[in-house]
Amino acid sequence: MDNTYYIGIDIGGTRHNIGLSAQDGILVEHVEKQTDRLGGPKAMISSIVEIINQLISKNNIDKSRIKRIGIGFGGPVNSYKGIVIRSVHVDGWDNYPLAQEIANLVNIPVIIDNDVNAAVLGEWYFGAGKGFQNIFYVNIGTGISGGAIVNNQLMRGASMNATEIGHLKVTEIPPRLCGCGSWGCLEALCSGDSIGRRAEERITYEDSILKIYNQKISGKMVYDAADQGDLVSREIIDQSIKILGTKIADVVTLFNPDLVIIGGGIVSRPNSSFLNPLTSVIKRNAMKEASAHVHIVKARNGYLAGVTGAVALAIHAK
Repeated sequence: MDNTYYIGIDIGGTRHNIGLSAQDGILVEHVEKQTDRLGGPKAMISSIVEIINQLISKNNIDKSRIKRIGIGFGGPVNSYKGIVIRSVHVDGWDNYPLAQEIANLVNIPVIIDNDVNAAVLGEWYFGAGKGFQNIFYVNIGTGISGGAIVNNQLMRGASMNATEIGHLKVTEIPPRLCGCGSWGCLEALCSGDSIGRRAEERITYEDSILKIYNQKISGKMVYDAADQGDLVSREIIDQSIKILGTKIADVVTLFNPDLVIIGGGIVSRPNSSFLNPLTSVIKRNAMKEASAHVHIVKARNGYLAGVTGAVALAIHAK
C-alpha cells in the first residue's frame, strides 16, 4: 500500500483552498478561506502554512510521508523558477518566490504553476480528461483562462504563458479595459465579473429584474436572471456565448484536440443551460474536420477543480 500523501493549494483572487490527498487524488480533507486582498503575499503565506500544519496534525500524518506540495496560482508564473510573475487581482505578488518561501517554512518540496494548468492536469489525471491525449480546458469564472495537454504533455510555451485564451482580442463589440492592462480581451467581455459589470451598466437605462438587487451584480445573478426570462440578461448571455464559443472554435481549429473541457463557476451552476448553446457555437465555427472529431464536456472536478488540480500538479512533477 502506498502511504505517500500530497498537498494541493489553489490560490485565487477571491479565496484559497488547501487539500490533503493520497496518490488517487481523493481529498482526505480540504480547508477553504477567503483571500485577504489587502494583506498581500505575507498574509496569504501565513494562512497557507497554518492550514498545512492543521491538516498534518489533525490527520495524524508524519510530515515525511508528504512527498510534495503543488500550488495552482491565479496569474502568470514561472514554474521552473517557482516564481509568481504577477497577480491581476491582488497587489504585491510581482516576481515573488512563492515556492521557495513555502518550502522553507514547512520543509516540504513545492512546485507551482498557474491555476488552469493545474486544473487541466486534474481533469487529465482524475476527471473528464482521463484517457485522452489532446485536451483543451477553459475556465470561465472571475476571469477566463485556458490550459492544454498536447500529445500527453502539459503545454506551457516559451515564456510559460501558453493557452491564455482570455486575452485573445474581440472586435465584434466596443473594447473594454482588461485587468491585464490591455483593451478588448475576451476576459473583459465574457468573464463572470465582466458580465456583471455589463449588466450593471444596462440596467441604469433599461428595465430588468436585476434591479431588485441592492448590491454589486455578479455573473451568476445575470445567468440566473436570463434563465428566468429577463431580456437584458438574456441578450448579454447570448452575446457572451457567441463570442466565447467563436474563440474556443478558433482553438479547436488550431490545435485539433480530442476534448474541450469547460470548467469554472459559470458552467457548474445547478441546472446550467450554458453548455449546449456554447457547444453549438463551437461546432458551427470550428473547421469541419476538427469540429467532427472534438468532444465538448463539462469539467468533472467541479468546485474542487483548483485544489484537485494542484494535487495532480504535485504528482505530475515526479
